[in-house]
Amino acid sequence: MLTYDAKKETSHPKNWFLPTTLSQFVSSFDAPVEKMRKYYQQRFMGNADVISKIFIPVHDMENFHWYLLVIDFERQELVYLDSYRNSSVVEERMTSIKIL
Repeated sequence: MLTYDAKKETSHPKNWFLPTTLSQFVSSFDAPVEKMRKYYQQRFMGNADVISKIFIPVHDMENFHWYLLVIDFERQELVYLDSYRNSSVVEERMTSIKIL
């Protein structure tokens, strides 16, 4: 819905809202890369020249928990938002974030 709303406002949205399936795809080693890239690019991405932020919700399958990764191009930083920052899983999540 967020992607649809952003595209209604302009043909080149500044914020991209990617689905959770992206993080699941990236963590799968046998996924068809080119096919999936085209799929996400057509549906969820805009012009990279005007991008401000990319929002990627991530589902931690092992701990049955969601967290959000925000790539902020204006501030040049990664933002990790998590309501359950258990120290035993943070290192594993940081590794997943680097892969994404």
